[in-house]
Amino acid sequence: MKMNNRRILFLDYMRVIAFSLVVLGHKFNKDLSSWANDLGNHVTLRWFYGLLADASFGGAMGVVIFFLVSGYIITHVLQKEATFEFYLKRIFRIYPLYIFAVIAEILINHYNGSVIPPLSILIPRLLLIGDFFNTPLSLAGVEWTLRIEMVFYVFMGLVKKVGLINKGNALAVLLLVVSLFISNINPFPVAKDFHNAYFTLYTPFLFIGVVVYLSEHKLVNKGIALISVVTLFYLHLSLIEKINPSWGQYNYAFTGTVIFLGSWLYRDKFVESKACNLLSEMTYCVYLFHNWIWYFLSLIVVKIDLPYINNNIQILALLFIICYIAHKTIERRCVLIGKTILRKVLI
Repeated sequence: MKMNNRRILFLDYMRVIAFSLVVLGHKFNKDLSSWANDLGNHVTLRWFYGLLADASFGGAMGVVIFFLVSGYIITHVLQKEATFEFYLKRIFRIYPLYIFAVIAEILINHYNGSVIPPLSILIPRLLLIGDFFNTPLSLAGVEWTLRIEMVFYVFMGLVKKVGLINKGNALAVLLLVVSLFISNINPFPVAKDFHNAYFTLYTPFLFIGVVVYLSEHKLVNKGIALISVVTLFYLHLSLIEKINPSWGQYNYAFTGTVIFLGSWLYRDKFVESKACNLLSEMTYCVYLFHNWIWYFLSLIVVKIDLPYINNNIQILALLFIICYIAHKTIERRCVLIGKTILRKVLI
């Protein structure tokens, strides 16, 4: 694996591709579809727009790549970190910026006439345990992936605690058993849109990321790894056809997995890029902010009324400026605070 200053370079590129697909899917997909069907555009451009529209539909392919990356990197981290250290670092990595984003969304919406949610909604939402209390999603819906991630972190911390993190064959079998169990219980959580049963449907991609890491480091038998990956992927395909059949017509799961696995296979070919590193580090901020803040940034852009620059480009620029500031002042500082507390606790 090519690493530079402990960075796993191909993961940086995967994160940037993932959040780009999510932003495209949430904010540009209708435009891309329209351009793809506009006979006034050259056939090559129509093909390209159509390709991007399909790849970014609903942001689903980006989410698949995010989960694959998460499964891989969490397994990597747990090779060295004890369970308590892992939990503490994840808390300071995830919650401060997330809580800031949720409160900022609430306050801005309140300024524009929305009611502040009661504590019965706010507390489970801020703790990312809303799935167990039927709590509405925040951040214009993107919170759901974080809810899955937190359950995954708890699970993997326990895997480390019981000593299975390096016992690849046993861990791969455990992941299969857990996935089969999840697939045979009632779909969770229940919703009336894309978010229906997202825990049931998308957990397999986190587990695939785990198996890929185990395979790379020869911690699991190749046959068991192959069976695990194929079975986990099949579970997603079979479940989504039953639970959310309207999504069964899209190849985002297959394409996203192929992109990740292809990048992993050629991981030694990636070269370090400062721009890519920075964008990768800002991924979490962009993901948290982009969906809910877009409308408010569009109002600012319209009010400023800069000529010659497309409004969406201006919105993107503002979004990245805000995310850069939030990354530097909140995310990075809180990560450092977590490390400082950890050192004091372990002394």
